[in-house]
Amino acid sequence: MEDFVSQPDFVNEISTIGRTNILLIFTCRSNVFDLRFQAIERDFGGRYREVSLNSVVPSDASRWVDYLISYGYWKEKAALSTQQRIDFIASRCKGEIRGILLALLDSPLFREKLDRYFAKLALLPEAVRELIVYSTFLNFLNFRPNDPYYISTLMNKDYVAMLPRISADSDVFEIIARQNDLVFKSSVFGEYFLREYVPDDILVKLLSVFAARIDEKRHGQPAYGDLLRRMLRFSVIRALVSRRDGAKFIVQYFDGNSGLSIAHTDPLYWVQYSIARMDQKQFDLCENYIGQAYGIARGRRSYDTYQVDTHHARFLLESRISGFKDDDYFEAFKRAHKYVLSVLTRREEDLIYPLQVSQLYLDFFLAFKGRLTEREVAEIVKAAEFILDKISTYPTVLLERKSVGASTVSKMKELKAAAAAYL
Repeated sequence: MEDFVSQPDFVNEISTIGRTNILLIFTCRSNVFDLRFQAIERDFGGRYREVSLNSVVPSDASRWVDYLISYGYWKEKAALSTQQRIDFIASRCKGEIRGILLALLDSPLFREKLDRYFAKLALLPEAVRELIVYSTFLNFLNFRPNDPYYISTLMNKDYVAMLPRISADSDVFEIIARQNDLVFKSSVFGEYFLREYVPDDILVKLLSVFAARIDEKRHGQPAYGDLLRRMLRFSVIRALVSRRDGAKFIVQYFDGNSGLSIAHTDPLYWVQYSIARMDQKQFDLCENYIGQAYGIARGRRSYDTYQVDTHHARFLLESRISGFKDDDYFEAFKRAHKYVLSVLTRREEDLIYPLQVSQLYLDFFLAFKGRLTEREVAEIVKAAEFILDKISTYPTVLLERKSVGASTVSKMKELKAAAAAYL
């Protein structure tokens, strides 16, 4: 089943099969699976195997290097050794095939062609360019429907009537589908177009208008609420603005949307805004927004603050490591570990992020080892041992996600070895 998370009744349908000797294969975009993982783990309880088709297998890394060579990607990096290029793929491309494809579009061969295609799109009427941005953005989020008819209804604007007639032999069909929807053939093309060819200020303005419209319609319609929460994630907007000047536009995006009703009712809006501020090391504002998230959460009956707690733990560690309020550094560590411990104890299916936060214990120790007392070092080691004990009880299918099990075990062992000299 393709794009299985878009099928709301798929769990019920599977349950009616009544057989245990069949293998079911489901596919889904990685970012959507990440958002839905808690529900999937709750429904299937580890009775599945996740295979990331987007990850570069280490044994294939050298082939990807050769592939990029064939398209002239490396340019000024041509002097790098094969291992340095492999390391570059792991860091710059995040070890993902999608990252490699996006990097490939920066190569001279592809960039020249894309400039020509996208220049033609830039000549289209303003309303049509709006439609392309909205449709491409929805496709980036893997949201369906995302056609002109749906967007026209959503935005109360007749984009359908404005669609241009494109000659059947136009070479723009190299990148868009042969239909009257102006949809990119590949979501990679679309992501690249939004980031590299739509100015950040225009993108943020359009997406803010889009968010306001969805916020108006979301009440009583879960699909709109889900879409809006996906739109208002730091990782989403960060992927679409330029690397050079994007930070200030990310702040504009969240600041401009802070008047939406969702910002008054959903604590996670302020968690995402806090993440944006943390990315710029603006820890004072980051702390304020965490307080705002807790304040909203207190007004919601039975709301579990595990996501706020996990982010708060990360803030406490990263801010002190960076020198913010570091006079209370060890109290901050104890509070952070208390949050991590609490989330791991009550939310086993959500262990990915708290385990990733716990990996900061090593960085914290290295930053403060010269100021820690022997008792404090022993307490940090005890925290690492708790994490290791916890990991030993988790199912493999959870620990394999993003290799969080192996990477956390490695960090905790390195921490214990480094701390041994101070005991």
